[in-house]
Amino acid sequence: MHAGERDVEPIIEQADAAGANSIGYTCVRLPYELKQLFREWLDLHYPDRAAHIISLIQQMNGGKDYDSNFATRMRGQGVFADIIRKRVQVATRKAGLDRAWDTVLDSSRFVPPRVHSPQGELF
Repeated sequence: MHAGERDVEPIIEQADAAGANSIGYTCVRLPYELKQLFREWLDLHYPDRAAHIISLIQQMNGGKDYDSNFATRMRGQGVFADIIRKRVQVATRKAGLDRAWDTVLDSSRFVPPRVHSPQGELF
């Protein structure tokens, strides 16, 4: 089990304890200039695991650092992404956070932004 894997349940439990009413997640994506920055950070802080971590990210992104496909880019694809998805689902259900987002938003206090006026707040 990888560090990220063993963190799924405790994170969801803490979210529940903090009052969350639903859970969402996104798999790591490394678009454009971020991929080089992340690789440098990994090499500096986790040199012994850097290649393995990049391999897992690429496995979840169709062999690339970044998958721009709208249908798969947020949840990933492949075996490892499926494992994460199932663990999040089970932990979310166990915490009782798998219900639909049923929060009713209160817009009664919404005030549209003022149009800028050269006379400031006079009008």
